[in-house]
Amino acid sequence: MENIKLKYVGDKPTISQHGIYFNSSKPDKYIYLQALSHVVGSLVALGEHEKSVENFDLRKKVSDSQILDLLYKVYPNFDSFYRSHVEEYAKKLEHEVEEVREIITLSDEEREILESNFNIMRDYRIQRAKNKLVYEAIIHGCVEIILNRHVSHLKAIFTREFFHVFQSIKNAIESMRSAPETSLKFIETIGSNEIEIELRVKFFGLS
Repeated sequence: MENIKLKYVGDKPTISQHGIYFNSSKPDKYIYLQALSHVVGSLVALGEHEKSVENFDLRKKVSDSQILDLLYKVYPNFDSFYRSHVEEYAKKLEHEVEEVREIITLSDEEREILESNFNIMRDYRIQRAKNKLVYEAIIHGCVEIILNRHVSHLKAIFTREFFHVFQSIKNAIESMRSAPETSLKFIETIGSNEIEIELRVKFFGLS
């Protein structure tokens, strides 16, 4: 199995016999990994009695190798999970190509074009899937820390990336049985044009 590699590829493709189109509303998860790495890095570094995370230093860029280091801190057994899911997804793409040959509503030329388009986009789609696996695994790690340490809130300057990350964490917490109450709100800072985004987690039975 190859080493895990992160790389931006692009938006989700729609593939047909007429061409390949890209859906800008479904971006590559890679674009959120910088913001996510700041969140998980801060959660990992929390002191024993600290219950909040904020004031991220966005001037500091995190390399892909550092992102993977953070991943392994919160998900040490990620390799086996990653391997099985990548292999499963690759088989799914192979099955897609095989199915094209059985589509009787397409002409021979259309089937050939569609099969070619699937093959052209194979590596692109696999890399997007790899990026998503890493993103979702780190989100899972963030949630584990938040729940185990009873972290009550996270706050950041509003950006599209931090909003997406906070929303993913919120959704992941809410999907769990007996989940604590969560809320996401925007805060306009006094004397500044900046807007902050805050994720609050309310644990029942805790003051």
